[in-house]
Amino acid sequence: MKRIYGVACGLLVASASLAFGADDGAVVIQGKEAPAKAQTQAVNTAAQAAAPAAKTPVAPPKDLPETLKAVKEAKDSKDRENALKKLQETHFYPIPKEVSAQLFKSALDDKDEDVRKAASLAIKNLEDDDAKKFLAGAAVHPKIDETRRKHAAQAIRHVDDPGLIGAIVTMVSYDIRTGTATENVPVRFATISNPAVPINLPIELPDIELRSVSTSLATYAVIALKEIARRDLGGDPKAWEKWFNDWKQVHDVRMAQEAKGK
Repeated sequence: MKRIYGVACGLLVASASLAFGADDGAVVIQGKEAPAKAQTQAVNTAAQAAAPAAKTPVAPPKDLPETLKAVKEAKDSKDRENALKKLQETHFYPIPKEVSAQLFKSALDDKDEDVRKAASLAIKNLEDDDAKKFLAGAAVHPKIDETRRKHAAQAIRHVDDPGLIGAIVTMVSYDIRTGTATENVPVRFATISNPAVPINLPIELPDIELRSVSTSLATYAVIALKEIARRDLGGDPKAWEKWFNDWKQVHDVRMAQEAKGK
């Protein structure tokens, strides 16, 4: 069976200020320990090799501040939804940090389901990688409440990105545990890469502290996948890998058909 993750990646979730591992600063993966510095070097090397090609800058629309204000402050949920739909129809790059942050917040915290979905589709259509990273972190983080993790998983389903969903699938296989680490692991990001099923999405958990968390992230990855896939395959990594490969084949055919229709 094709594996959806590469041996080059030892970490799946990291940020500049995250602390991983046991008291000696090691990273614990499926019961095995690896020196933090060696893991850091391997992950950053793999990430640099898989770095995407530079995008051409495109100026944002002039009314972006007003649209973003409506997303953030409009009291009527329909007004927030319409503002997000307006963002879905635009294209600009790079995505300003405040846009990514607001789209993530709306997808996670808005009380209206239609608004959350509109925010997710805006993330998809804008190809907002920062917002995707935030969703990946929120979907599996033990210290985020159950409702918000569920909303993050629902948003990931709407974003419909194989790299993003594949990253969550991979977390089921990597039993990443954090303890009372005394040493911060200075990993900027991690990259999952496989020649058979490319997964090249950097995953970050910005401003999230994992110190003193003893629960395996695999547990929360399974919960997220049940919401994303709308099925329960338990905690078997191979079952989720098969589901992912089957889903991706259908996804790729659908994307090709949509591209031809444009």
